[in-house]
Amino acid sequence: MTKNRFNLRNVAMIIACLAATMFFAACEETDEPNNGYESEFTIPDDGKVPSTVVPDEIRTLFERIMPLHSGKTPPNIKGEYFANSKILTGSNYPPDEIGKSYLNQYIAFTKGADGKIHYDAEEHRFDVPVSDDSSEDVTVYLVGAGNKFTAYFVATGQTYDIYNKESTIISGTLTENGIQDFHLAFVMLEKGADPANRLVPVNTYRIFKENDGLAARYDWLADRENRNAIINAADEAWTNANTNTAYIFLADGSYTQYTFDNNKWLLNGNGSYKINGKSLTLNAVSHPFSINGNSLKITVSGTEYTYTKTKPFSIGFEIDEELILPEGQAWVQNDITLSGYIFKSDGTYSYHWGSNWTPTSSGTWSAKGNTLTIIQTGISPYRYTYSVSGGKLTMTNPFGDVYVYNQMSVPN
Repeated sequence: MTKNRFNLRNVAMIIACLAATMFFAACEETDEPNNGYESEFTIPDDGKVPSTVVPDEIRTLFERIMPLHSGKTPPNIKGEYFANSKILTGSNYPPDEIGKSYLNQYIAFTKGADGKIHYDAEEHRFDVPVSDDSSEDVTVYLVGAGNKFTAYFVATGQTYDIYNKESTIISGTLTENGIQDFHLAFVMLEKGADPANRLVPVNTYRIFKENDGLAARYDWLADRENRNAIINAADEAWTNANTNTAYIFLADGSYTQYTFDNNKWLLNGNGSYKINGKSLTLNAVSHPFSINGNSLKITVSGTEYTYTKTKPFSIGFEIDEELILPEGQAWVQNDITLSGYIFKSDGTYSYHWGSNWTPTSSGTWSAKGNTLTIIQTGISPYRYTYSVSGGKLTMTNPFGDVYVYNQMSVPN
């Protein structure tokens, strides 16, 4: 199970994988029955969180910030939840900022094919999923009593090609409305050679909680299933032959609409989309929809339109001449390392990276209005808003991240 939770340059992604963990019960150990669900949970014989999960060296400091419940009669935590106000409340890694807010996270505890409880999670940025996690290849343990619980698991993986072993812990109190006093944490237990210190040190912990105290019950797994079904591959789209229109939905929460003209599919519009229950929102306007295999039905102003997943799908290219530079020049970003684009008049591009200006990807591109669409061969399209001014190309992705490239001679 590969994790990236300790990537110091992307703490948000780190938490995405973590928060997706588990929850369990605490309090004094009792002999009350588990109401028949105990076989679904992996409950340790002593009903405690072991030192292999929270090492003794940090346990005292850890428990001052986050409760570790115990007991062999935890509550039944199966369900779906939403943590929308996570903040960092504890860390023994000095650069961390206590009180800092982190991304919204959806979590779920469901019964897997093996009959045991598994978890799923998604972390969202601007209502767009940026990470997901699953416990299918690890054992999740649950301890607690009454309504209080602590859940934990240990995972090994590679981050930046560095071996690491990490534990994830979640504590809370199960209520009718969700998980009250919601806490989650992770601990770096082991790591391989790391001369550049790209991962945090062994025995580093980070602890988060819901600032409003509650990870509320929220049904989201069906929305994720529909979203995964609607996303298009690089060479496919949802097409309607009667209206000569087509949609491409991307994993980054954006969509592009096309019309068929002159034997080419030409860009007609774009924006953001969101799925919530039976509603598909396109640019803040909601439409009833359903999806079943290769059939997508969208109702607009009372009329239902059926789109069929078409493959292969070839886009007609509209070219912005300003992006095409003279021979020997490129759009270059010289930040940590050299990188940049060469856009060609035949609708193809190449992307280069590193001091040797090595080509690392290629594909096709098109531009209309302020929208630049880049399709890497074999990968779903990337869509940017862009502008060209004074020898500078500014590209902004759907998350608001801005990239600035300068018109320069191709590096030798």
